[in-house]
Amino acid sequence: MAGVRGGTRPLGRPTLPRPPIAGPHGALGLERRRIIFFGHVQGVGFRATARSVASAHQVTGWVRNEADASVAMEVQGRPADVEACLADLRSRMGRFIQGERALTIPAVPDEAAFLVRR
Repeated sequence: MAGVRGGTRPLGRPTLPRPPIAGPHGALGLERRRIIFFGHVQGVGFRATARSVASAHQVTGWVRNEADASVAMEVQGRPADVEACLADLRSRMGRFIQGERALTIPAVPDEAAFLVRR
């Protein structure tokens, strides 16, 4: 069929496959969330726990303390992995979290690790 991916054009030249179109979660189905945790979340091992939890899940990103005593975190991976990581973190650190604010943001290509930022 003419003009169809992988088909031929009217003059018989093959068409090239189109690059994958980013889905609702970005390229390769990755989702990235930025979460701000509020409460008594600094000085309680929150960042180290976040790094440990992230290493148990297939996610990348970072976590850091903020000047207003909150903790900011960006986590990226398949949506189910992101949610599992956050659920695990909440189960371990929930007693310190009084609230959180989350946004879905664009994925960061080629990110390879989860880091504690200072």
